[in-house]
Amino acid sequence: MMIKVDLEVFSVLRYLCTTLRIEAEVFALAIEYRKLALLSEISEEDAERMGEILELAEEDELLSSLLIEVDRSVLIKQDMLDEDKICYFRNQQSNLYKCIEKERKYIFLDE
Repeated sequence: MMIKVDLEVFSVLRYLCTTLRIEAEVFALAIEYRKLALLSEISEEDAERMGEILELAEEDELLSSLLIEVDRSVLIKQDMLDEDKICYFRNQQSNLYKCIEKERKYIFLDE
């Protein structure tokens, strides 16, 4: 079954992966999570896989931040974003930018 991926979200995630040299695995997990989140019906296996990805995100700050951004994009796509959620995601975007900046500094220190 082919799932259409939102080009804007894919582009942002691809940019993060290539520009910041985010591991391909983190990028792939974010894309997989988004595909699962957009399913009209989710199987038990799909729900378990989403749970596994969320567990991985508990150990990986960048993955966690990316998944929050994916959640935001899914809510927008499904027209389910109310004022409380907008405020929450604005705060989380700030955390994502901090995490990206931290990754960027780490990359430059390694070179």
